[in-house]
Amino acid sequence: MKGAGRLAAGALALVLATALAACTRSGDPVPTPGTGPATPPPTFSGVRHPLPTGSALANDPELYGRAELTGCAAVSGGWKASGTLKNPGAAEVAAVIVVLFTDAQARAVDSATAEVRVSAGRTGTWSATRAFRAPEGTRCVLRAVRPAPAD
Repeated sequence: MKGAGRLAAGALALVLATALAACTRSGDPVPTPGTGPATPPPTFSGVRHPLPTGSALANDPELYGRAELTGCAAVSGGWKASGTLKNPGAAEVAAVIVVLFTDAQARAVDSATAEVRVSAGRTGTWSATRAFRAPEGTRCVLRAVRPAPAD
């Protein structure tokens, strides 16, 4: 078996080398760090409101798997994320959705929370809006989905 292991390792090395070589065409210069046009990223102007931490970011993997981010857009005076939550179960589900708004370099600059109730066997919609001066390149990230506290 030692020979088979060496043969497999050699074959894997050959495949990886071939794949890496295929990434550049013959004659194309290979970029090196620090070369090429330098376009600095936009200046980070920091977090707008305190970001959620600790239990506010608790996540229920099953609920998270049924949540979907379907919209991310500027609104008057801020930004809005929207989406859906599917409830395949036999009882109503209430969930808290936490969204982070990021800049073009994926740095969190603000957040918003939405609560949604979805009847059994249905899909509900949610939206989370925050008033803040959004930086260029703002994006939305579905950060956490957890059960809503009981009323």
